[in-house]
Amino acid sequence: MWNTGISGQELKTNIPLVLAHRGASGYLPEHTLAAVALAHGQGADFIEQDVILSSDN
Repeated sequence: MWNTGISGQELKTNIPLVLAHRGASGYLPEHTLAAVALAHGQGADFIEQDVILSSDN
């Protein structure tokens, strides 16, 4: 783990945070730039992306 610079105190709010797991993977293939762009366009506050090896090496 590493320090993100965000503390729990800063995140306390009554507004829910939207986290897009692997981008907008319900609409587009997960782990793709298109899924990340769509999640951003849909207003996601954070995008959680796993690091994986692609099939094209």
